[in-house]
Amino acid sequence: MKKLLLPILTVLLVFSACGGDSAEKAVDTTEAAAEANDGKRQALADAILTAIEGDEETPLSGKGECIANAVLETDMADLEKNGLTLEAVSDPSFDPFDDFTPAGTEIVAAAITTCLSAAELAEIFVQGAEEDGDELSIEVATCWAENLSTDQIITIFTNPDSPEAGEVIATSIAKCPQAFIQSLIDEMGIDRSAAECVVEGLSEDLLLRMFAAEDEEVSMEVFQEYLQVFVECGVDLELLG
Repeated sequence: MKKLLLPILTVLLVFSACGGDSAEKAVDTTEAAAEANDGKRQALADAILTAIEGDEETPLSGKGECIANAVLETDMADLEKNGLTLEAVSDPSFDPFDDFTPAGTEIVAAAITTCLSAAELAEIFVQGAEEDGDELSIEVATCWAENLSTDQIITIFTNPDSPEAGEVIATSIAKCPQAFIQSLIDEMGIDRSAAECVVEGLSEDLLLRMFAAEDEEVSMEVFQEYLQVFVECGVDLELLG
């Protein structure tokens, strides 16, 4: 805001040296516009705080002020352009991951991750898995929270089907393999030793080629390489479906 106002104020000061009521009125108008903008920012901050702290089930309880301040580091015009308006945030049914533009969602996701510790973020991962009917151990969730960057988490939030999200998945499997091991046991019915063998045999390079294919279709060569790991670990390929 200061960068926008300084050139205007410089011009007004030059004219004010010449005297006259018109210059004084122009200064008053500029100050009124600045005050109005500050009022809009404060109203939006209050609405974000109320939306978070007024939800008894949110895992973000106690973080409302931090998140509001982090969101409002973005210029007001950019916030409004991307859907972060007072009206939207004040709507009880609003969802930042459905109602905002992708850029707006990134602003919110970045603010949330900025205000949460790894332990708090891990708890949100666990809660999200439970809401989707899945089970995620706090150990795996903590590993994700400690090893995924803010940008990677935002990518998963905002564009989960993209090649970039696939790269994040591949990275998470390589750094935190226990979740993938457990999914192989639960979904394929193979024993733990075979599942651990499979995960150990899947290099990060192969995982990237599997999950981050730019055309969203894995080549037959890569898929055969993937299957070979299961074969070498004694897994019946019929279990893959």
